[in-house]
Amino acid sequence: MTPPIKLIKSGEINCRDAPLAAEIMTAEIVIMNKSAVALAADSAVTVRDANSRGKIFNTANKVFSLSKYAPVGIMVSGGASVMGVPWEIIVKTFRDELKTDKFDTINDYCDRFFNFVDQFPFEADAEKQHIGQIAYSIFNDICKRMDSWVTQELSEKDTVTELEILVYLQSQIEEVSSLFSQNSDRMGILDGDTLNQLHDRYRDELDSIIKMFFEKHALSKENHDQLRRIAVHASHVGPQSSGIVIAGFGEKEYYPRCRSFYVGGVVAKHTIRSEDMNRQYKVGAGASAAILPFAQRNEVNTFIEGVSPVLSRVVTETFREIFGEHGELPQKLCDEIASKLGLQQDTHDDLQSSLGRICQGAYETAVSKFYEESQKNHLNPILETTAVLNKDELARMAETLINLESFRKQVVLDEETVGGPIDVAVITKGDGLIWIKRKHYFQPELNHHFFRNYFRNYPHTTFEGDEQ
Repeated sequence: MTPPIKLIKSGEINCRDAPLAAEIMTAEIVIMNKSAVALAADSAVTVRDANSRGKIFNTANKVFSLSKYAPVGIMVSGGASVMGVPWEIIVKTFRDELKTDKFDTINDYCDRFFNFVDQFPFEADAEKQHIGQIAYSIFNDICKRMDSWVTQELSEKDTVTELEILVYLQSQIEEVSSLFSQNSDRMGILDGDTLNQLHDRYRDELDSIIKMFFEKHALSKENHDQLRRIAVHASHVGPQSSGIVIAGFGEKEYYPRCRSFYVGGVVAKHTIRSEDMNRQYKVGAGASAAILPFAQRNEVNTFIEGVSPVLSRVVTETFREIFGEHGELPQKLCDEIASKLGLQQDTHDDLQSSLGRICQGAYETAVSKFYEESQKNHLNPILETTAVLNKDELARMAETLINLESFRKQVVLDEETVGGPIDVAVITKGDGLIWIKRKHYFQPELNHHFFRNYFRNYPHTTFEGDEQ
């Protein structure tokens, strides 16, 4: 038998050219009733290097007006940039291009914004770097799994052969290739011809990354092709996705609406995005208010639901493990009854099936009652009050809920990834986006020209004191 093979470990491969990455680990919230939308976000941003060392700054802007004239706002979380360009630059460039244009619905604003992102003039090699980062991340993960597998094997026997490692590696490549291929087909964002073009265009770049990770292993030509296609099919994932929330009023919408997206990048002039349907909401006849937390939201959910989401999950999962159809209780009851009565195996199985159905029904009833009480005694009363709050009360509520997340980070032994000044804005149909609290990197009283220049591209806009 050959001696154990020393695999490439993640720490031994350094992406020397990897830039610092800014990650908006944040708490954000949208609160809506029929008259207004309140947006609030903290200011924390975490900057990490290739070795995951990080530093937190409380200076990030995450809430922006999407138009200088229309009542629409946008919030950003997760990755602070897309394809190397900060979201702040993209939003403000879009806003300048939009000028005084207005649209009928929030859906129209979303479509116009993402069409703009599709055509944004990113740097020439941004797409190559995007796909390269995806390949690096996935291949690194495969290597980590190989490390774990070899460690486990060596704990049970003396050696692991090169052939055994190769067989395991090939199985991992097959598994990951199938997974990303299915996901790519399901999302249908990039067609087959586009994927083939990307595969051919970045063959050399991907081959160099494959060599970096798998040079010591005798991979076949087919394996190399699979690895390249993994990176291309995974281009919809992105090395660091961003959360985008757009909320406000369209010209023909008299009640506000909110939509939320995850953006992985821009490939072949397509913004790779998916919509978070759990955070899409429209106030109207069916619902008079909505409270929509984004990113880090445990404390907000605890407040509005009356129980911590972590505790809720533990309780329901424990109940299922004990009382569910295949849980411990029906099994133990069946075994105890069968041993007392001396039941045959067929009767034992029938009894276990019956007890399983009874316990499953009891489990579902208990969980349903749990959530029913949470909604009745906590969520509904808060929503009923939110529905009648005026604009300044909505703003205060949004700020207070973000403060809950921030305070929690301050009193536990954890990174303070929520913190700093809280920006708060209120959007109404008639007044547009109004800042309630807004930090500046400069003193506003010393920079009146900034506010005058805000509308510099709009010749028909005048200010008090200007000559008509």
